[in-house]
Amino acid sequence: MYNLFKLDNGLRVVVEDIEYVNSVSVGLWVENGSRNENASNNGISHFIEHMLFKGTHNRTAKQIAEAIEDVGGQLNAFTGREATCFYIKALDTYLELSLDILSDMLFNSNFSEDDIEKEKGVIVEEINMSEDSPEDVLADLHTRAIWDSDSISLPILGTINTVKSFSKKMIVDYIDSYYIPENSVISISGKFDMKDIENIVRKYFGKWSCKNKKITKYSNPQILNQHFFRKKDIEQLHVSLGIPGIELGNDDTYCLILLSNILGGGSSSILFQKIREELGMCYSIYCYISAFKNTGVVSIYA
Repeated sequence: MYNLFKLDNGLRVVVEDIEYVNSVSVGLWVENGSRNENASNNGISHFIEHMLFKGTHNRTAKQIAEAIEDVGGQLNAFTGREATCFYIKALDTYLELSLDILSDMLFNSNFSEDDIEKEKGVIVEEINMSEDSPEDVLADLHTRAIWDSDSISLPILGTINTVKSFSKKMIVDYIDSYYIPENSVISISGKFDMKDIENIVRKYFGKWSCKNKKITKYSNPQILNQHFFRKKDIEQLHVSLGIPGIELGNDDTYCLILLSNILGGGSSSILFQKIREELGMCYSIYCYISAFKNTGVVSIYA
């Protein structure tokens, strides 16, 4: 059974006590992703995700990693279109350490000029790696065809030009605007004492506040009827078909998931059996749903 509570600064906390495990997972979720960006700062959310691991006033980058991995834990993060998540999985005895590390990364990161310049090179290589993957290229092309100029169509990694333009001031200003308690959620799942959890979270995140707050509000993008193509010197054709789906939180979500699985959810699905097994026309074919705030799409990839 999960519980929800809110700190005085507006930070939402979702907790689930699971008595029969000896571990805990802690997530810091910020309602901020590529959909919050524009053409000039595209990719900055993903860039900030990387930079929060590069050292704080209290710990070096290596010490951040060692603090969790030396006790058998896992520390990682990811950026999406509407959220960035930093998470730690560890034994339940290291709950406070996990919250300490996440809060230190969020509130005390150095953002040194040297680290920023180094990370630009790293992310440019990540973009190049994505360009070498036809599926990744197609995914970005697909979102542009569906939503065109709306910010939801922007690539999560950004572009080489935008990444190279990032400065410390841009990063700090962006964090001050979007990395705010009102836009964020702390999630804790595993074995812990429910009586103490609110005080523990307040200890590390209770003083979180920002001046230049931007509460996240997303548009209602229209799903367009467009066809985009990209020619690459490879041996295969990759194609995606998108049709209107449903928005995040819609009551019909589970019905659509069921239909998607029947159509293209595995090797027993209609598409796989017909297109691959019976006709032998492709190696891979599947169907999936993408649900976002105010919009959604069902996609078929082959």
